[in-house]
Amino acid sequence: MSGLTNETGSDRETGDSGTAPPAHTSKPWIYFAFGASVLSSLTIILVGLLMLFWNQRLANLRPQTEYYSAQVIQALQDQYVPAEAIEEEPAEERSDRQSLWNYRVIRAKLPSHLNAEGIQRLVERRMSEFSVQVVARPVVPEGHALSMMLGPYEFATLTLLQAPAPVEEQLDVRDVASRIGQDLQQYLESAGIPRESVAVSEPEEREDSRARWTQTRVDIVLPQSISAGELRGRLGELLGLHGVEIIAPSNAPQALQLQLKGLPIASIFAAPTPGSTPARPLQVDLAPAMEAAPAPPETAALLDPAVTPDASAPPEPAQPATGNGFTGGGALSSPPRLAIILDDGGNVWARSEEVLALDNRLTLAILPLTTYAQQTAEAALTKGFEVMLHMPMETINPSDDPGPGKIMIAMNAEEIREKTEAALASVPGVRGVNNHTGSLYTADRQKMQEFLAVLKEKELFFVDSRTHASSQGYQIAQDLGVLSAQRDIFLDNDRSQAAIRAQFEALLDVAKSNGQAIGIGHFYQETAAVLTEAIPRLDEMGIQLVHASELVH
Repeated sequence: MSGLTNETGSDRETGDSGTAPPAHTSKPWIYFAFGASVLSSLTIILVGLLMLFWNQRLANLRPQTEYYSAQVIQALQDQYVPAEAIEEEPAEERSDRQSLWNYRVIRAKLPSHLNAEGIQRLVERRMSEFSVQVVARPVVPEGHALSMMLGPYEFATLTLLQAPAPVEEQLDVRDVASRIGQDLQQYLESAGIPRESVAVSEPEEREDSRARWTQTRVDIVLPQSISAGELRGRLGELLGLHGVEIIAPSNAPQALQLQLKGLPIASIFAAPTPGSTPARPLQVDLAPAMEAAPAPPETAALLDPAVTPDASAPPEPAQPATGNGFTGGGALSSPPRLAIILDDGGNVWARSEEVLALDNRLTLAILPLTTYAQQTAEAALTKGFEVMLHMPMETINPSDDPGPGKIMIAMNAEEIREKTEAALASVPGVRGVNNHTGSLYTADRQKMQEFLAVLKEKELFFVDSRTHASSQGYQIAQDLGVLSAQRDIFLDNDRSQAAIRAQFEALLDVAKSNGQAIGIGHFYQETAAVLTEAIPRLDEMGIQLVHASELVH
């Protein structure tokens, strides 16, 4: 028994093979490592899928911002910046928790004959068509810096680098002069001249000791609905930001001369509508000092004798005036009447004092809820001026703040009424209203109806300032039976006295052609100075200066 016991015991200790069983203690760690690896891989895949899903949910603004960046470059090229002068860095992809967009840096090296501030305003105007906000950054040493904003997202930075004027080198403006000449048909169409009434010649190169340029001849048939003064004023507004001046040369009664840097880059010859009365001179009576000034030497080169109107032809018989600046040789049945509205009163008392020293036949438009609105209006009424409310209205560019009391298209009719009544209450003695800015608001028919309904109820007249071509203010006022009129000429978009004088002359031309005209200026020192010397001439010329209320209908 003891042997059996020993055998059994031996079997328990050594097993059937006589060796110890293998150890399995490492297998749980292998399983753990494998499981962790699989879990990590799944986590990475899951995170990737979540990111892909999240990115698909983000607003993808990249195509839009790329398109708008291209529009910035196109705007520069449309304003005669050479393509080789524009540098563009590769797009940088940006994102936040809501959107994806691209960002670009754009630099434009402007030739010396292009003005950086003018180009900036034109780019701002172009980009406002796409609801893009252009924000001027602090001026950098190398030039003007502008941020292009799509909502809160900056998608481009544009730097305008102004090249210094060449020293003792011949000025070369052939490229920009040629392009302006080629674009004249479009500018004239924008000014109201039908395309089929415009013939543009090929530009011809000109050169003298100081410059090289091109000169383009344009022949137009002027519709009866557009006066000479209106044409000059509209072209001045369209081309002024390019640095182009509109001149009426004395040796060509039916011509306008376009000058860039004093160089005659184009001449426009006008004929009346076929079957109508003969053409009337484009130019207007200039101030005595301007008459005495000799014409620049380049003026003689403007007109080829072969195309100058034939001075030997017999004079046409006088015809009754028809309201067109090129037609009519007969006198108007009553003296032409002219109203001048000066906007933006109420902010600075020193400017108010200067304006209040002018002729009281002017009409003063006061901004509501401004520091000196009440004081300026009361002083104006005491001195015999007519007072209007200069009502702030919403603009296309959201960065432009029209000022306190503005009305906006998001407001309902009751809010518009409350704002209008509060504005009227802040300016005593108001006879009528014109709009301050309002490129967005005046284009909205429903909102203009709600605003004009308040004026009609209070028996106030309305003058459409026409700050934007899309304004419907005047037409809606007429439809509603509100006494109304619209602005013919802005006097001081360019605040230099020379430019204001030129616009004043264009305004006189409109008054002579149409029998009446409305000009709008501002509470500027330069405007006050020009009006001080110009208004006394009106009586000598047989033109009546009247308040705006006398020209509404």
